[in-house]
Parts: sequence; structure tokens; C-alpha cells
Amino acid sequence: MLAVAAAHEPMRRVLGTPAPLAAELRPVHDDDFRAATVTAYVQARSRGDWPAELRLIAEAARYDAAHPEEQPLAEELHAIEMYGTQYSEAA
Repeated sequence: MLAVAAAHEPMRRVLGTPAPLAAELRPVHDDDFRAATVTAYVQARSRGDWPAELRLIAEAARYDAAHPEEQPLAEELHAIEMYGTQYSEAA
């Protein structure tokens, strides 16, 4: 998961890690992006880091706009906030 986090923008912002060099970047699979975003969101909530939560929700909204055929990631984050679980488990 750490390798994914290094190339994953929302996780990088939340963890405060330096931006990887262009040569270090590798494509991040959509499933990895979603998993890393959910992981970062849960970690931000556990720390009470509201600004990080908002950044991750914004990242999820951008992802949803680019992937309208998928289950909305922003709704999944909202379900975690409301029900303490992932959207698919709460629905």
C-alpha cells in the first residue's frame, strides 16, 4: 500500500510526503486510487483532521466526475462519515 500511497495524490497530500519525481511515477489503478482514498479518509477522520477530510471529499468528487459509470466515491466517503462503514456495506 505504501507504493500506491507514494503515487496517489490525495494520500500524498494527507500524509504530507514529498511529491515523487516524474521518473518514480507509475500509473495508479482505479481500484488502488479508491482504496487509498478511503484509507486516507478513515485515517483523517480518526485524527480529527477536518481539512484533510474536505480535501479527500473534493478529490473523490473530481474522481466521480471523471468516472460517471462507477459507484460514486464521494458517496462512499459520506457513508463512512454517517454510518462508519463503506457505502456498499451500508446500502
